[in-house]
Formats: sequence, C-alpha cells, structure tokens
Amino acid sequence: MFRLSILTFTTLGYAGCLLSEPKPSGELSNVRACEPDCDSGELLAAPGKPSITILPSSPSANDNLNCLVTLPSDAGSHTVVYAVEWSKDGGPVAGLTTPIVTADNLLPSETWTCTVTAAIQGYEAQYFTQSEVAEVQIQSIGPPSPSIEIQPITPSDSDNVVCVLTTPSQTTATGTVSYLYEWSLEATNETKHTSPVLLSSQTEADQIWSCKVTPFDEEGTEGTPVTANVEITTATN
Repeated sequence: MFRLSILTFTTLGYAGCLLSEPKPSGELSNVRACEPDCDSGELLAAPGKPSITILPSSPSANDNLNCLVTLPSDAGSHTVVYAVEWSKDGGPVAGLTTPIVTADNLLPSETWTCTVTAAIQGYEAQYFTQSEVAEVQIQSIGPPSPSIEIQPITPSDSDNVVCVLTTPSQTTATGTVSYLYEWSLEATNETKHTSPVLLSSQTEADQIWSCKVTPFDEEGTEGTPVTANVEITTATN
C-alpha cells in the first residue's frame, strides 16, 4: 500500500471513540458519543475526499501514468494516509499499488482508472475512509519516421526527381503503414505536389525543393514526418 503523510489543518469534528465492531452505514457510523468509560473523547471522523488527476491527461503507450493528489484530504488534526489502486478496462490490476504505472504495462485503446483512498492513519482498515477516482484512455501511437533520399542526388531541370523510401517505417502490430508525400518550394513553403515523383516539367533551375514524407498507421494515426531537400541545377548539353 502506498502511503503519504501530509500536513493537516484544524477543523470542527465529532467527539467520539471507535466502536469495537464498526457499522458500514455512513461516514460516522463507526463513532459514538463518549461515555464515562470511554477514552478521552478524541475527535474522529472520515477525512474529506482528495482531489486527484492522472498525468499525462492524454497518454500514449510510450508514457508513464502518474496518479497525483492535487488537493489533499482534510481530517482535522489527524494525519491522512493514501492507498492507490489501478484498474484496466474495468478490472483490477493485481500488484499495482503505487502512483506510477510504467509504459510497458500500456497498450493503445486501454482505459486505465486510478482510485485513491484517504484514511485516518491508524484506522485504514475501518470505515474512516473516502475514495476518489480518475480515468484516462491510452491513445494510439503513430508510426516512427522512415528514412528517405532524393534521387538523383544532384538533379538538373531536365531530370525527374524521386523521393525514395530507403528505410520504411516499422510495420504496426495490426496492419501496414501508408505515406503522404508533399513537395514544396523552399521559397514559399507551400505544398505543390503530393506524389513521390517531381517531374522535370514542374521544376526550374536554381529552385530548392523539399520532400516531406509523413507515415500513417491503419487507423489513420499520424506518425513522425521526415524531410529532405534538393537543389535543381541547370542541364548541360
């Protein structure tokens, strides 16, 4: 169990002492008014709910999940401890009781839920607890960038220029990768053509062209693009 002690604040409470067999009928079902044979009349009540969040808020399967207490529970003069539980797609995940879930546990499209339970220190097994829940969905990861090369390496204005995949993006586990080709002039940075081939009729000497290739997985998730540049020379007779 993950426990974190925090600073506490003095607030109004209920004079009472713990019953030998608590009754789960409400926040204060396990306290009763102190009688002559009771202890000193310690203030004892369930702590307030904590506020929690999971970061990052839109994680991918490359990210670690971190369940954070953003606003601590208020338990008067008592110390509050926290217990963390994780569930995946509605089912508990055994053994994950720390605030951090590492990326090697995650897959795209999974829904992860963090439950943080606040308790008065020393009464964690009783009914002096309050829980709060946060949830995130794991986002798809786009393909990594491919390696590209523009051929010929030194084209003239009489050559067709080709943007070649020398190393394709890694194929995803559930499908193949598609590519978007975008040719743009360095002077304008506007996409002019969307084919791997730039025809000689589309170029002029002294122009600098950029080929940008963006990979997409079978779900349409955009990966990391890569860019290469080339300068068009004057053809010699």
